[in-house]
Amino acid sequence: MIKLIWLNKYLMDSCTIRYAKKSDAKTIADLYLKFANYHIDVVKAFKTDELLKNIKKEVYNHYLKESIPHKNLLVAEVDCKVVGFCELDKIQGGVAHKITGDLALKDKNAVYISDVYVADEYQGLGIGKKFLKKVEEIRKERGMKRIELLTYINNTKAINFFTKRGFKPVALVMMRKYNK
Repeated sequence: MIKLIWLNKYLMDSCTIRYAKKSDAKTIADLYLKFANYHIDVVKAFKTDELLKNIKKEVYNHYLKESIPHKNLLVAEVDCKVVGFCELDKIQGGVAHKITGDLALKDKNAVYISDVYVADEYQGLGIGKKFLKKVEEIRKERGMKRIELLTYINNTKAINFFTKRGFKPVALVMMRKYNK
């Protein structure tokens, strides 16, 4: 037990949150595909190896061309290994306003966490807390008033994580699927 506690502390102390570099894009794309496994609708689309390969290429190109150059992508690095990512976006008016129509939220900008993922073997070690601390610093630097995100209603792990850190649900999106 003491050895496990020491290992967790070592991993936390050696974990660095930094902006992603172009050389991280392949690793991030691999992590993204693991992240996508949590999203049933996305996984159902991966019907063939060829499609999976194309999705991976699109994700890789997205990170390489969009998120990395614009400093919207953070990575968690432990012992020179990227073990997680957090993608940000600046949303004029905020996603909360777009969903709720609350005019009080419209005139303020928000930093939007579009995706966050930590590799399974590194979850529960405080990396998510370090990501959130960095996002809070970025929010302050950019002069934003809020941090917003969306998550699936059945993603209780994420809901509990963010609720413990002061986030509050402001909307419920409902959906009905049709076959035809």
